[in-house]
Formats: sequence, C-alpha cells, structure tokens
Amino acid sequence: MITTKGVGEPVAGSSLSKKLEPGRTKATMVGIKLQKNQFDKKRVDPEYLMLILEGPDLGAGFEGFLIDKDSPEKGAHKGQVAWVKASEWAFSDGTTKTGVEIKKDNEILRYLKHICQQTDCMKWFDAQDGKHETIQSFVEQMDKDKPFAGKEINVVIAGRQYKDKKDYMQWDLHLPKFIGKSIPLEDASVPDADSKLIVFNKALHVKELAPVASFGNDTDAAPVTKKEDSFDLD
Repeated sequence: MITTKGVGEPVAGSSLSKKLEPGRTKATMVGIKLQKNQFDKKRVDPEYLMLILEGPDLGAGFEGFLIDKDSPEKGAHKGQVAWVKASEWAFSDGTTKTGVEIKKDNEILRYLKHICQQTDCMKWFDAQDGKHETIQSFVEQMDKDKPFAGKEINVVIAGRQYKDKKDYMQWDLHLPKFIGKSIPLEDASVPDADSKLIVFNKALHVKELAPVASFGNDTDAAPVTKKEDSFDLD
C-alpha cells in the first residue's frame, strides 16, 4: 500500500546529469590532457587539447562521479564534470588557404597561455620556459602541477549530440572558437560590464540529433540517456 506519511521534500539536484552539457557555466579546471585524433588521416599528428572541467557545487543532494573510481574514500565531485575540447577541431601542423604556416605546438601553447592568464597562473607558465622538449611534456607538467586548481572561470560550452555504440545519447563537447576580442573562457571575477566572454547561442553552439518518433502519440519523448556510473580523469 502507498502511504503519504513520512514523504520528504524533493532532493535538489537528484535528477541532474552528472555530466556538464552545452551552455554557459561557472567551472574550475581539474585536469588537462592531449588526446590524439585517431580518425583524422589527412593531417599530421592531429591532437585535441582536452580540458577536464567541474561545474558549481550542487549541494548535498547531488551525487557526482567519484573523484577516483579505484579509491572511493576520496569522495565524489560536488558538481557536474566533463572532458571538453579546447577547440572543435584538433590542433595540427599545416598551411592555410592563404599560405600561412600553422605550427601545432605554437597554437597549443597560445591556448595554454590564455588559460593561465584567466586562471591567474602566468608565473607558472613563464617558469616553464626552456624546460620542455615537446608540447606533450609541457601539457603533462601542467596537468601534474595543476596551477589552475581552484580558480573559477566562466566558460561557454558548445556541443554535438551523437549516439554511442549502445545507442545512448551523448555529447561531444568543445569550446567555441575565439571571435574578435571575444573569448570562450574567462576569469570568473571579471565584472559583467568588462566581460569579453562569448555569448552562448544555442543555434550556433549546439548540434542536436533530430528526435525520433516513438510508438503511439508519444512523439515528444526525450532521448534515452546513458546511465552514468563512471568518470575517468586519466
């Protein structure tokens, strides 16, 4: 029998996804990696710069991913998390249509400098001068030292929706490209009047899969979402 006695209040955050989704949010960086694009065979050694972001603390009712799935005693993330590409397209060496030579290492380094400028860790960035033979080594050191830890940023996240091998809806997330003086991530302490953060525009920044009609009249059914049970920082 269903009883109405002892029924509590709704738990804040209990129905929220554990993963960040497209939109504007406040976040902190918890890691940074280089990830090879294995599907691009046309360009030379293309790599994504991956930012691992954690959103705002959602309170005691939110159950986030474990910080370390092999060490539950470390607790769980207090906010939503996600791997987000710094750019929709992987970084690689090449030449533009106008003949300008592009160097992958330089482009990644410029992005790392921007991150450090917005997370108040330029002293760490400058201290790396001459210490690394490769950009891989530079990024690995940044991920190890985490000079950006705890520094809040405002960030605009774009994304492309897709279905994984198990037919679940997922998001391939990336930051929008720089537009003029507008930037995709910014020190959260910058006043709104002085902000250069890109304005989130769903029409421009989100690519959703067309909904599939289900049986009967239930044509507005939401897509199936993958059960979220793990999140790996490595």
